[in-house]
Amino acid sequence: MSDGKIIKSRPMPMDEETQNFIQEWKHCVLNDNSDTNKLFLMLAPFFVHWENQLKRQDKVEHINYSTLCCLLSEENENSLKMIECWLNWVEKTSTIKNELSYIFLERVRRFKYYPTLAKPIMVEYIIARDFKLALKQQIVNVWRKVHRDAHLLADYDVDFDKEVDYSYLDPLMYKQLEKFNNWQQYLLKLILDQYSSKDRSELTLIHRRNLYIEERKIWDLVKLKLLDN
Repeated sequence: MSDGKIIKSRPMPMDEETQNFIQEWKHCVLNDNSDTNKLFLMLAPFFVHWENQLKRQDKVEHINYSTLCCLLSEENENSLKMIECWLNWVEKTSTIKNELSYIFLERVRRFKYYPTLAKPIMVEYIIARDFKLALKQQIVNVWRKVHRDAHLLADYDVDFDKEVDYSYLDPLMYKQLEKFNNWQQYLLKLILDQYSSKDRSELTLIHRRNLYIEERKIWDLVKLKLLDN
């Protein structure tokens, strides 16, 4: 967040009218199996807006970016460092546009409350705020992980990624594997072995948005099976 002027305009800058966008968003939120392609075409300018703000750190800021910085830290310098850390991480694992899209998709599939009495512009504000909070949390998580890994490197002077085996054997989880079909076992094994979402997408040749839907079904099954035990 800089000392420049803050622009407070539409909550989600895009070309589509708010009413049309909200209707499409509502359709996707209330139907887990809905096609999100139309929604994400509408969102393209919104993601461009966020990417520009995050990369350029404009002196003339949109209220979304300004409040994100405030949420990250009371100190402006710390906020910018955290954002820069996240940008570096994203560029190594995916792209900014893809990551923003993935975050939004996760929120769409988890957002189960639709404020029926609110005006469309207020619903858009709620969506923008929910996305911003999800983005803030991912930035914080990446910041913590990078610093944790840097601490281990400094303490042990080893290549953390090469020396440490990230895969873990959860006996209860692997017990559930036997009850899944081969495709489900494969996806769950990739997740448990901590392949990134980008790696899983490349290995399965499935777009990350569609892969997320497939994986969510698996986690729902896991939860049900664990509850039965």
